[in-house]
Amino acid sequence: MLPLYRYGFGAIWGDGKQYISFVSLKDVLKSIHHILLHETLQGAVNITAPFPVTEREFAQTLAKHLKRKIWLRIPAPILRILMGEMADGLLLASQKAYPAKLLESGYVFSCPTLEMSLLGETL
Repeated sequence: MLPLYRYGFGAIWGDGKQYISFVSLKDVLKSIHHILLHETLQGAVNITAPFPVTEREFAQTLAKHLKRKIWLRIPAPILRILMGEMADGLLLASQKAYPAKLLESGYVFSCPTLEMSLLGETL
């Protein structure tokens, strides 16, 4: 997505209401380290920031950080024509994951919000 946004071709997919879970690279690495040190953490652990955003919020925030505008919205039917069933799984599905086990075990995110994640990453 980043190259598209850099060249001014960022878009809102579908209605933009689907949720996207994100996480900074710094928090991925710190989370894995935390999990390895805490033997009580077992089973699946969501490594994702605690504040998921909608696709619209994600697109607008990324465009703002790159000093670009979102001028394109691609409706779901067009995406389905172009990509078939993959559109639903890749671009239109909503995923609102929450890192409950990480937070309950005392992990503190370095970049809990999308704004902080983008500021902490090299774009």
